[in-house]
Amino acid sequence: MDPSTWPRIAPLLDEALELPADERAPFVEQVRAREPDIARQLTALLARDDEAERTGFLEPPAVGGLVGLELGGWTLERPLGHGGMGSVWLARRSDGQFDGRAAVKLLNLTLVRPSGLQRFRREGSILARLTHPDIARLLDAGVSPAGQPYLVLEHIDGLRIDEWVSARQCSVAERVRLFIQVLNALEHAHASLVIHRDLKPSNILVTGEGRVKLLDFGIAKLLGDARSDDRSEALESSAPAFHETLDGGALTPEYAAPEQGLDSPITTAVDIYAAGVLLYVLIGGRHPTATGCRTPAEVFSALAERQPRPLGVGDLDTVLAKALAKDPLERYRTVGEFAEDLSRWLRDEPVRARPPSWSYRARKFIRRNRIETAAAVCIVAAIATGTGLSLSQAHRAAAERDRAETASHESDAVNDFLMQLFQVSDPSEARGDTLTAAELVTRAAARIERLSAVPREQARLLGVTGRLELGLGKYDQANEAFNRALVILRQSGAAQSLEAAEMLRQLSQSLVRLVRYPAADSAIESALRIHEHLLGPENPELPVILHEASTVAVYRADLPRAERYQRRALALRVRARGANDSLTGVSHVDLGAILRHERRLPEAEHEFLLGLTILKRSARPDDPQLAEAMLQTAYLLDEEENRHTEAEPLFQQALVIRRRAFGPAHPLVAATLLDWAEFLVNRGSAADAVAPAREGFSITRRAYGPEHPVVAAFMARLASVLHHAGQLDEADSLFQQSLAMTRRLLGPDHVNNSGVEIDYARLLIDRGHYARAEPLLRDAIRIGKRFELDYQPVAKQLLDGLLLAAKRTGAR
Repeated sequence: MDPSTWPRIAPLLDEALELPADERAPFVEQVRAREPDIARQLTALLARDDEAERTGFLEPPAVGGLVGLELGGWTLERPLGHGGMGSVWLARRSDGQFDGRAAVKLLNLTLVRPSGLQRFRREGSILARLTHPDIARLLDAGVSPAGQPYLVLEHIDGLRIDEWVSARQCSVAERVRLFIQVLNALEHAHASLVIHRDLKPSNILVTGEGRVKLLDFGIAKLLGDARSDDRSEALESSAPAFHETLDGGALTPEYAAPEQGLDSPITTAVDIYAAGVLLYVLIGGRHPTATGCRTPAEVFSALAERQPRPLGVGDLDTVLAKALAKDPLERYRTVGEFAEDLSRWLRDEPVRARPPSWSYRARKFIRRNRIETAAAVCIVAAIATGTGLSLSQAHRAAAERDRAETASHESDAVNDFLMQLFQVSDPSEARGDTLTAAELVTRAAARIERLSAVPREQARLLGVTGRLELGLGKYDQANEAFNRALVILRQSGAAQSLEAAEMLRQLSQSLVRLVRYPAADSAIESALRIHEHLLGPENPELPVILHEASTVAVYRADLPRAERYQRRALALRVRARGANDSLTGVSHVDLGAILRHERRLPEAEHEFLLGLTILKRSARPDDPQLAEAMLQTAYLLDEEENRHTEAEPLFQQALVIRRRAFGPAHPLVAATLLDWAEFLVNRGSAADAVAPAREGFSITRRAYGPEHPVVAAFMARLASVLHHAGQLDEADSLFQQSLAMTRRLLGPDHVNNSGVEIDYARLLIDRGHYARAEPLLRDAIRIGKRFELDYQPVAKQLLDGLLLAAKRTGAR
């Protein structure tokens, strides 16, 4: 078999082997209709599997052959189980030193080769370093007379954890308490630099006394130990990554974390995810994502695409959601934090996984202290009576208290309601539900007016409204909302708060879109000063603000200042997160973008490649930041002569990543499609560029609706591609529509007009319509002078050429 063919066959073979025997032939025929050669090899492999079944190849040794075998001071009595790594036997101590029983684990003879031995020895070394009452102890180790390595482990007389809680019909709280024992054992393993990687019910036994015992570290990984890295031990057959096959022993897909299916770096976060799955199963009796799946491929597909459904257990759902987050960085940072939140839930305290609010904490306090709260109310009433407080005053105080409480509850309710609806109606996420979003803004404004009693909440909701207006392309309204929020924060004494800094940052974004660059610069500089004053000049949140300040500096054509900001952001991230962290890689890419603007292309390429290398090593394969790094590198390569072949795969990979990360209908996918189309035009393949350009524009219009500045801009980009492809009539029509929409939405003096005018003028000049092109170029020059645009000389050069051509032909 050609080695390059195996990755295509392997997942099909796995799927076929999972099917009943009578369903395999129809499955192969379906493959044959698409790929006859693959189907032929798949048939041969299935035939070999059938032969292996008939001949008993790799069957475990007959039980009678090992009963009574003496290994050191232990005699094997009966088998307890058999798996890919080998068999486990119940054994008794037979050397007379003491009485006792143990579980003896024998390595399968077929795995007695360097890689199998290495893994088996590693399990022994791992178990030797783990000394915890909830982890099965290692008692002895050795090699049998037949050359089989073995481990002697503490024998646990117990039930699987899921069977144990079902047999005793444990309450949810009892299940959580038992599960915390599992986390305590896991925390000890992590403290010993060991990741279990195969946490599941069959590897956790519970004794009759309710004591948890964690078993089977067969695929465990030592943190920082290169010898235990998955890839160094993969089978030569290059089995698919989602199996994580290690010499015959595989992880359990149902309890694998998303990153284990993507060949990403393995960290303690995989155990936290598996623990979340285990707790979900113990409480809900079903798997969070894989219910109904039959094959490993289906399990991993569900893992990537499905979100766990809440079980209806209040704050426990919030805890589970955090443990089961797809992104490892969004999970609990440690097993101890996971256990602490569960303990807080058991004590009826606020869980840290839930964003805090005053009313939420108050409800928790009252539930924990029902008797004390009632007594406090009585004491206050007695004091009020004893000091001669009148009944009418008491009624007034109670009314004021009720009003304040009502306002607080309303504020929380409005916040929760609006935040949820805003998120659903964001046009960049909801694929163009702009009418609903616009209506929601109107309703929000009415609700916000009722929040004057709680000004900081009012300001916060104004900020949310402003962000939504920004997404709808209503930049003036967004600007007004942010400014009003800042006035409210100043009047409430919060002018120098982090809330104000965030509002200034958002205000800067709206001002950039309004081409008010000096005001945007002032806003982001104020946000930067507040952050530095409150959190210090070394705080880890500062790089985000520095990046935005750098972006505004680029708009102001102050590239040296932009570079200083980016270099400072990079230095902060290196100090805070290390040289190989994914965010450090992002900062290298951001710095490279500034250097590219400065035309320092070799330095820019160095930063791009450095950032790309770091992100490939530290980020998920579908991380959008990885796609951004690829695109930035591709833009640079596309600008240089004879480097198109280097840029092409980067564009294609970035498109694949963005589609996987955001879905096929996201605006960023549309932007990448148009980037790809423009690359094809630059390469001289304009005819091939039309299809991706049309697809990108179609996605954009669905996402933002028919009237939006982004739609106008992408319409002009499509028109430019059509111009180069020779489809001049349609390009002419689209340019007219784009320019009319931009002027209508942003006004006649907006910077976006000039770019469309220049591209449209190029088309008109090619068609010989000089009289129509001339006013467009003159207006582009006017706008360029006003904003000091770097492409103003292009417009002047086109105008000079137009006038000369018109003079020669007498066309004016």
